[in-house]
Amino acid sequence: AVVALIWFQTRKRFEGLNLLVVYLFVQLAGITLIALRGLIPDFVSIIVANALVVGGSMLAFVGLEKFTGMRSSYVKHYLLLTVFLLLHLVFTYFLPSQELRNINVALAILIISFQNAYLLLSRVPESMRKTTAPMGYVFVFLVFVGLFRLTKFFFAGFSESEYFHSGQFEVYVALMFQIAYFLLIFFLVLMINRRLLDEIGAQEEKFSKAFKHSPYGIIISSLNEGRIIEINDGYERMTGYKAADVLGRTSKQKKIWLNDADRDAFVEELSKNGRVLNRIIQIRKANGELMTGEFSSEIIYINNEKCVLSALNDITEKKKAEY
Repeated sequence: AVVALIWFQTRKRFEGLNLLVVYLFVQLAGITLIALRGLIPDFVSIIVANALVVGGSMLAFVGLEKFTGMRSSYVKHYLLLTVFLLLHLVFTYFLPSQELRNINVALAILIISFQNAYLLLSRVPESMRKTTAPMGYVFVFLVFVGLFRLTKFFFAGFSESEYFHSGQFEVYVALMFQIAYFLLIFFLVLMINRRLLDEIGAQEEKFSKAFKHSPYGIIISSLNEGRIIEINDGYERMTGYKAADVLGRTSKQKKIWLNDADRDAFVEELSKNGRVLNRIIQIRKANGELMTGEFSSEIIYINNEKCVLSALNDITEKKKAEY
Protein backbone atom coordinates (compact mmCIF):
# COMPACT_ATOMS: atom_id res chain seq x y z
CA ALA A 1 0.00 0.00 0.00
CA VAL A 2 2.87 2.38 0.83
CA VAL A 3 4.61 1.71 -2.49
CA ALA A 4 1.30 1.94 -4.38
CA LEU A 5 0.74 5.40 -2.87
CA ILE A 6 4.25 6.50 -3.87
CA TRP A 7 3.70 5.11 -7.38
CA PHE A 8 0.47 7.12 -7.66
CA GLN A 9 2.30 10.30 -6.68
CA THR A 10 5.34 9.78 -8.92
CA ARG A 11 4.02 7.59 -11.76
CA LYS A 12 4.58 10.29 -14.40
CA ARG A 13 8.14 10.96 -13.26
CA PHE A 14 9.82 7.56 -12.90
CA GLU A 15 9.63 4.37 -14.93
CA GLY A 16 9.44 0.94 -13.34
CA LEU A 17 7.51 1.82 -10.18
CA ASN A 18 4.37 0.19 -11.57
CA LEU A 19 6.27 -3.11 -11.87
CA LEU A 20 7.50 -2.79 -8.28
CA VAL A 21 3.92 -2.32 -7.09
CA VAL A 22 2.84 -5.36 -9.12
CA TYR A 23 5.79 -7.30 -7.65
CA LEU A 24 4.63 -6.63 -4.09
CA PHE A 25 1.03 -7.63 -4.81
CA VAL A 26 2.17 -10.75 -6.66
CA GLN A 27 4.37 -11.65 -3.69
CA LEU A 28 1.40 -11.13 -1.38
CA ALA A 29 -0.75 -13.37 -3.59
CA GLY A 30 1.95 -16.08 -3.64
CA ILE A 31 2.46 -16.02 0.12
CA THR A 32 -1.33 -16.13 0.66
CA LEU A 33 -1.65 -19.22 -1.53
CA ILE A 34 1.22 -20.88 0.34
CA ALA A 35 -0.54 -20.12 3.64
CA LEU A 36 -3.64 -21.88 2.33
CA ARG A 37 -1.73 -25.12 1.67
CA GLY A 38 -3.90 -28.04 2.67
CA LEU A 39 -7.08 -26.05 2.08
CA ILE A 40 -6.63 -25.60 -1.66
CA PRO A 41 -5.29 -27.96 -4.35
CA ASP A 42 -1.52 -28.64 -4.18
CA PHE A 43 -1.04 -27.38 -7.72
CA VAL A 44 -2.26 -23.93 -6.65
CA SER A 45 -0.55 -23.79 -3.24
CA ILE A 46 2.76 -25.24 -4.47
CA ILE A 47 3.24 -24.65 -8.20
CA VAL A 48 1.23 -21.48 -8.77
CA ALA A 49 2.17 -19.93 -5.41
CA ASN A 50 5.92 -20.38 -5.86
CA ALA A 51 5.70 -19.32 -9.51
CA LEU A 52 4.17 -16.05 -8.28
CA VAL A 53 6.93 -15.60 -5.69
CA VAL A 54 9.77 -16.24 -8.16
CA GLY A 55 8.09 -14.52 -11.12
CA GLY A 56 7.29 -11.54 -8.94
CA SER A 57 10.95 -11.26 -7.95
CA MET A 58 11.80 -11.11 -11.65
CA LEU A 59 9.28 -8.28 -12.07
CA ALA A 60 11.10 -6.41 -9.30
CA PHE A 61 14.38 -6.75 -11.22
CA VAL A 62 12.79 -5.40 -14.42
CA GLY A 63 11.19 -2.55 -12.45
CA LEU A 64 14.51 -1.62 -10.83
CA GLU A 65 16.22 -1.68 -14.23
CA LYS A 66 13.64 0.70 -15.66
CA PHE A 67 13.81 2.92 -12.56
CA THR A 68 17.60 3.24 -12.84
CA GLY A 69 17.55 3.64 -16.62
CA MET A 70 19.36 0.35 -17.27
CA ARG A 71 18.35 -2.26 -19.82
CA SER A 72 19.23 -5.90 -20.45
CA SER A 73 17.88 -8.99 -22.21
CA TYR A 74 15.20 -10.88 -20.29
CA VAL A 75 15.62 -14.18 -22.16
CA LYS A 76 17.63 -15.59 -19.25
CA HIS A 77 14.75 -14.79 -16.89
CA TYR A 78 12.26 -16.64 -19.07
CA LEU A 79 14.61 -19.62 -19.10
CA LEU A 80 15.11 -19.44 -15.32
CA LEU A 81 11.37 -19.32 -14.68
CA THR A 82 10.77 -22.22 -17.10
CA VAL A 83 13.45 -24.41 -15.49
CA PHE A 84 12.18 -23.49 -12.02
CA LEU A 85 8.60 -24.48 -12.90
CA LEU A 86 9.68 -27.76 -14.51
CA LEU A 87 11.77 -28.71 -11.48
CA HIS A 88 8.95 -27.77 -9.13
CA LEU A 89 6.54 -29.96 -11.09
CA VAL A 90 9.02 -32.86 -10.95
CA PHE A 91 9.62 -32.45 -7.19
CA THR A 92 5.87 -32.22 -6.56
CA TYR A 93 4.41 -35.02 -8.68
CA PHE A 94 7.19 -37.30 -9.97
CA LEU A 95 9.87 -37.16 -7.26
CA PRO A 96 7.92 -35.63 -4.36
CA SER A 97 10.33 -33.86 -2.00
CA GLN A 98 9.71 -30.85 0.22
CA GLU A 99 13.46 -30.33 0.69
CA LEU A 100 14.19 -30.34 -3.04
CA ARG A 101 11.40 -27.84 -3.61
CA ASN A 102 12.94 -25.67 -0.89
CA ILE A 103 16.30 -25.87 -2.66
CA ASN A 104 14.66 -24.99 -5.98
CA VAL A 105 13.00 -21.88 -4.51
CA ALA A 106 16.10 -20.86 -2.57
CA LEU A 107 18.32 -21.16 -5.66
CA ALA A 108 15.93 -19.13 -7.86
CA ILE A 109 15.61 -16.34 -5.26
CA LEU A 110 19.39 -16.39 -4.76
CA ILE A 111 20.03 -15.86 -8.49
CA ILE A 112 17.52 -13.01 -8.75
CA SER A 113 18.77 -11.36 -5.53
CA PHE A 114 22.34 -11.49 -6.88
CA GLN A 115 21.21 -9.81 -10.11
CA ASN A 116 19.43 -7.07 -8.14
CA ALA A 117 22.45 -6.50 -5.90
CA TYR A 118 24.79 -6.34 -8.90
CA LEU A 119 22.43 -3.91 -10.65
CA LEU A 120 22.12 -1.51 -7.71
CA LEU A 121 25.73 -1.66 -6.53
CA SER A 122 27.70 -1.97 -9.76
CA ARG A 123 25.76 -1.61 -13.00
CA VAL A 124 24.12 1.74 -12.28
CA PRO A 125 26.13 4.91 -13.03
CA GLU A 126 28.50 5.88 -10.25
CA SER A 127 26.56 9.11 -9.68
CA MET A 128 23.47 7.05 -8.80
CA ARG A 129 25.08 4.45 -6.53
CA LYS A 130 24.77 6.55 -3.40
CA THR A 131 21.01 6.50 -4.00
CA THR A 132 20.69 2.80 -4.88
CA ALA A 133 23.34 1.29 -2.56
CA PRO A 134 21.20 0.85 0.62
CA MET A 135 18.65 -1.22 -1.29
CA GLY A 136 21.48 -3.09 -3.00
CA TYR A 137 22.90 -4.12 0.39
CA VAL A 138 19.53 -5.62 1.35
CA PHE A 139 19.75 -7.83 -1.72
CA VAL A 140 23.29 -8.77 -0.68
CA PHE A 141 21.77 -9.83 2.65
CA LEU A 142 19.24 -11.97 0.77
CA VAL A 143 22.10 -13.54 -1.21
CA PHE A 144 23.86 -14.54 2.00
CA VAL A 145 20.61 -15.91 3.45
CA GLY A 146 20.17 -18.00 0.30
CA LEU A 147 23.75 -19.27 0.41
CA PHE A 148 23.41 -20.14 4.09
CA ARG A 149 20.15 -21.95 3.40
CA LEU A 150 21.62 -23.95 0.51
CA THR A 151 24.70 -24.82 2.55
CA LYS A 152 22.50 -26.20 5.30
CA PHE A 153 20.48 -28.24 2.83
CA PHE A 154 23.56 -29.80 1.22
CA PHE A 155 25.62 -30.48 4.35
CA ALA A 156 23.01 -31.20 7.02
CA GLY A 157 21.16 -33.79 4.96
CA PHE A 158 17.56 -33.94 3.89
CA SER A 159 14.67 -34.63 6.22
CA GLU A 160 11.26 -35.04 4.62
CA SER A 161 8.62 -33.06 6.49
CA GLU A 162 5.50 -31.04 5.96
CA TYR A 163 6.02 -27.46 4.84
CA PHE A 164 4.57 -25.95 8.02
CA HIS A 165 6.64 -28.29 10.21
CA SER A 166 9.99 -27.75 8.53
CA GLY A 167 11.85 -27.09 11.72
CA GLN A 168 13.28 -24.12 13.51
CA PHE A 169 15.84 -23.38 10.80
CA GLU A 170 13.16 -22.67 8.19
CA VAL A 171 11.31 -20.48 10.69
CA TYR A 172 14.44 -18.35 11.07
CA VAL A 173 14.88 -18.25 7.30
CA ALA A 174 11.28 -17.09 6.83
CA LEU A 175 11.81 -14.43 9.51
CA MET A 176 14.97 -13.16 7.80
CA PHE A 177 13.15 -12.95 4.48
CA GLN A 178 10.33 -10.96 6.04
CA ILE A 179 12.80 -8.56 7.68
CA ALA A 180 14.54 -8.19 4.32
CA TYR A 181 11.25 -7.41 2.55
CA PHE A 182 10.41 -4.72 5.12
CA LEU A 183 13.87 -3.24 4.60
CA LEU A 184 13.42 -3.38 0.83
CA ILE A 185 10.22 -1.35 1.08
CA PHE A 186 11.83 1.11 3.49
CA PHE A 187 14.90 1.66 1.31
CA LEU A 188 12.78 1.74 -1.85
CA VAL A 189 10.87 4.68 -0.39
CA LEU A 190 14.17 6.36 0.54
CA MET A 191 15.57 5.67 -2.93
CA ILE A 192 12.56 7.25 -4.64
CA ASN A 193 12.70 10.27 -2.34
CA ARG A 194 16.44 10.63 -2.96
CA ARG A 195 15.83 10.51 -6.73
CA LEU A 196 13.16 13.18 -6.36
CA LEU A 197 15.47 15.41 -4.30
CA ASP A 198 18.32 14.92 -6.78
CA GLU A 199 16.07 15.82 -9.71
CA ILE A 200 14.61 18.80 -7.89
CA GLY A 201 18.13 19.95 -7.03
CA ALA A 202 19.24 19.59 -10.66
CA GLN A 203 16.18 21.47 -11.91
CA GLU A 204 16.68 24.15 -9.27
CA GLU A 205 20.32 24.60 -10.27
CA LYS A 206 19.42 24.70 -13.98
CA PHE A 207 16.68 27.30 -13.58
CA SER A 208 18.70 29.27 -11.06
CA LYS A 209 21.53 29.62 -13.57
CA ALA A 210 19.09 30.48 -16.36
CA PHE A 211 17.45 33.09 -14.11
CA LYS A 212 20.67 34.61 -12.87
CA HIS A 213 22.58 34.78 -16.15
CA SER A 214 19.78 35.61 -18.58
CA PRO A 215 20.61 38.65 -20.77
CA TYR A 216 17.10 39.95 -20.03
CA GLY A 217 16.20 41.64 -16.80
CA ILE A 218 14.07 39.20 -14.82
CA ILE A 219 12.12 40.16 -11.76
CA ILE A 220 9.78 38.24 -9.46
CA SER A 221 7.29 40.31 -7.49
CA SER A 222 4.03 39.88 -5.61
CA LEU A 223 0.97 40.59 -7.72
CA ASN A 224 -1.07 42.72 -5.34
CA GLU A 225 1.62 44.94 -3.80
CA GLY A 226 4.34 44.78 -6.39
CA ARG A 227 6.75 43.78 -3.59
CA ILE A 228 9.99 42.70 -5.22
CA ILE A 229 11.02 39.16 -4.28
CA GLU A 230 13.98 38.49 -6.59
CA ILE A 231 15.91 40.13 -9.43
CA ASN A 232 18.68 38.80 -11.65
CA ASP A 233 21.98 40.21 -12.84
CA GLY A 234 20.42 41.42 -16.09
CA TYR A 235 17.92 43.57 -14.19
CA GLU A 236 20.69 45.08 -12.06
CA ARG A 237 22.71 45.83 -15.17
CA MET A 238 19.80 47.43 -17.07
CA THR A 239 18.31 49.52 -14.26
CA GLY A 240 21.27 50.12 -11.97
CA TYR A 241 19.26 48.85 -8.99
CA LYS A 242 21.08 46.40 -6.74
CA ALA A 243 19.27 43.54 -5.07
CA ALA A 244 19.93 44.97 -1.62
CA ASP A 245 18.21 48.21 -2.68
CA VAL A 246 14.94 46.74 -3.94
CA LEU A 247 14.29 43.33 -2.39
CA GLY A 248 11.31 43.52 -0.04
CA ARG A 249 10.36 46.96 -1.36
CA THR A 250 7.51 47.72 -3.76
CA SER A 251 7.84 49.23 -7.22
CA LYS A 252 5.75 52.17 -5.99
CA GLN A 253 8.09 52.79 -3.07
CA LYS A 254 11.08 52.81 -5.41
CA LYS A 255 9.09 54.82 -8.02
CA ILE A 256 10.27 52.43 -10.73
CA TRP A 257 7.22 52.91 -12.95
CA LEU A 258 7.04 56.35 -14.53
CA ASN A 259 3.28 56.39 -14.02
CA ASP A 260 1.58 54.37 -11.26
CA ALA A 261 -1.65 54.37 -13.31
CA ASP A 262 0.18 52.43 -16.03
CA ARG A 263 1.20 49.81 -13.49
CA ASP A 264 -2.33 49.53 -12.14
CA ALA A 265 -3.71 49.02 -15.66
CA PHE A 266 -0.96 46.48 -16.33
CA VAL A 267 -1.79 44.52 -13.15
CA GLU A 268 -5.50 44.59 -13.99
CA GLU A 269 -4.86 43.11 -17.45
CA LEU A 270 -2.44 40.56 -15.97
CA SER A 271 -4.99 39.48 -13.34
CA LYS A 272 -7.62 39.06 -16.03
CA ASN A 273 -5.57 37.17 -18.64
CA GLY A 274 -2.80 35.56 -16.57
CA ARG A 275 -0.10 37.03 -18.81
CA VAL A 276 0.85 40.17 -20.69
CA LEU A 277 3.32 40.00 -23.57
CA ASN A 278 5.63 42.59 -25.13
CA ARG A 279 4.13 45.66 -23.44
CA ILE A 280 6.11 48.86 -24.02
CA ILE A 281 6.63 50.74 -20.74
CA GLN A 282 8.81 53.47 -19.33
CA ILE A 283 10.60 53.06 -16.02
CA ARG A 284 13.07 55.04 -13.95
CA LYS A 285 16.56 53.69 -13.55
CA ALA A 286 18.43 53.99 -10.26
CA ASN A 287 20.17 57.15 -11.47
CA GLY A 288 16.86 58.79 -12.41
CA GLU A 289 17.17 58.31 -16.16
CA LEU A 290 14.18 57.06 -18.10
CA MET A 291 14.37 53.73 -19.88
CA THR A 292 12.00 52.34 -22.48
CA GLY A 293 11.46 48.66 -21.92
CA GLU A 294 9.64 45.80 -23.56
CA PHE A 295 7.93 44.05 -20.67
CA SER A 296 6.35 40.56 -20.52
CA SER A 297 4.81 39.09 -17.39
CA GLU A 298 3.05 35.93 -16.29
CA ILE A 299 1.35 34.96 -13.03
CA ILE A 300 3.03 32.19 -11.05
CA TYR A 301 2.44 30.79 -7.57
CA ILE A 302 5.09 30.83 -4.85
CA ASN A 303 4.07 29.35 -1.49
CA ASN A 304 0.42 29.65 -2.57
CA GLU A 305 0.81 33.38 -3.20
CA LYS A 306 0.12 34.93 -6.58
CA CYS A 307 3.34 36.38 -7.90
CA VAL A 308 4.51 37.84 -11.18
CA LEU A 309 7.45 36.60 -13.23
CA SER A 310 8.51 39.39 -15.57
CA ALA A 311 11.15 39.78 -18.27
CA LEU A 312 12.44 43.20 -19.26
CA ASN A 313 14.31 44.07 -22.44
CA ASP A 314 15.91 47.51 -22.80
CA ILE A 315 14.81 48.97 -26.16
CA THR A 316 15.65 52.60 -25.39
CA GLU A 317 18.25 52.91 -28.16
CA LYS A 318 15.98 51.10 -30.60
CA LYS A 319 13.18 53.57 -29.95
CA LYS A 320 15.53 56.52 -30.34
CA ALA A 321 16.70 55.15 -33.68
CA GLU A 322 13.08 54.89 -34.89
CA TYR A 323 12.61 58.61 -34.33
